[in-house]
Amino acid sequence: MKNNINTLVVCSNNDLEKLKEEVSKVTTEVIIKYEATNYKDALKIINDSTSNIDAIVVDGTISGESILSFLTSYKDEVLLSRTIVIDNIKLHCYNLS
Repeated sequence: MKNNINTLVVCSNNDLEKLKEEVSKVTTEVIIKYEATNYKDALKIINDSTSNIDAIVVDGTISGESILSFLTSYKDEVLLSRTIVIDNIKLHCYNLS
């Protein structure tokens, strides 16, 4: 039996739709359970005690916001070690399969 990986994705709306499409083509194990388009909303989800997040994928180039401030605001240090920061989501440049 496969274990699902509940994931929070933090990126712009346009990139989020592309990412969801690509992930669904490649695997059924990664579930994009939570979505946020800015760091403030993402922190609310992360620090909510009822959130069941296994991993985070975050666009480190969200305009007007500091990725460093975001990463140092986690309450759960274990989750910080399960965070993937990407420089920019450009899925049309990559073939994930």
